[in-house]
Amino acid sequence: MSSKVKIRDRFWELASREFVRAIRGKRSQKALCLRLGYKGKPVADWERGRRFPTAATLLQACDTIGIDVLGAMHRFHAESASLAEGLDRNSLAGWLNLMRGSVAILTLSERCGYPRFSVSRWLTGQSQPRFPQFLALLDAITGRASDFIAELVDIKLIPTLVAEQERLQAHRQVAFEEPWTAAVQRVIETEAYVELPVHISGWIASILGIAVDVEKTCLQRLQQAGLITLVSGKYRGDPTTVDTRRTAKENLSIKAHWTQVAAVRLPKHQEGDVFAYNVVSASRDDCQRIEAILRSAYREISSLVAASEPQEEVALIQVQMVRWRPPQ
Repeated sequence: MSSKVKIRDRFWELASREFVRAIRGKRSQKALCLRLGYKGKPVADWERGRRFPTAATLLQACDTIGIDVLGAMHRFHAESASLAEGLDRNSLAGWLNLMRGSVAILTLSERCGYPRFSVSRWLTGQSQPRFPQFLALLDAITGRASDFIAELVDIKLIPTLVAEQERLQAHRQVAFEEPWTAAVQRVIETEAYVELPVHISGWIASILGIAVDVEKTCLQRLQQAGLITLVSGKYRGDPTTVDTRRTAKENLSIKAHWTQVAAVRLPKHQEGDVFAYNVVSASRDDCQRIEAILRSAYREISSLVAASEPQEEVALIQVQMVRWRPPQ
């Protein structure tokens, strides 16, 4: 195991220790053990990092003491939350797999630093990851493990993850206030930009079809948020794609922006663009099946993008379905 992987491994172990301490709250270690039905003192071992419970065991413990784990899973990834009912090894494996989509086991192994054989067994339910391993795998799949922890406890009680969560929140804030920053950041990741000798003002704007002033504003906001840095005359960024879902109003606002971008592009149709529609009448059951297919396709696309190399193009991908329902 490389030194970089070891450091990341210790990172999730420390976060797990802090998480156990956070869920214990004002209880003593002994009191929590009794509440969970243990005769020994496993909580002390968990907090000291001598050993760790499986993810299923610790999440079941959270559920026992009144933490709404299923609610947290729903808020974290609503489409897959139903698979987590029961919080056993199989339900957690199903939850992870649905979020994983088509990302290869080898890719996840490289991202989380654990052997491919271990990752495969965790995702098939043949064995159970310990909680730090679960967090590492969840982060490899979504890039948002700290988001999940923040749904369970106050993230300020997990000092190891505070900076990571602040980074995600900064990314979200910028995405809502300046929606074009998402596209600007993706252009910076492309090989064409990386191969430029230095940053050329207006180059990104010409790719995206936006004003140079918009490009400049986006670069400034991304830099202020710590999401890109200027190195040797060019920008470098964080490749993480952050879930921007917050309030319903904010969701509608950012979706409206990208829908308008697509509408403006339609009359200027270029090679590679796809604009298609079909107005149909169907049974309610079949409409629900169509909706499920579209959601599944979107997850597959997200998984494909997460593992895609090299970065050569930037694309806007939208999934839309409008249902008109006569009164029953």
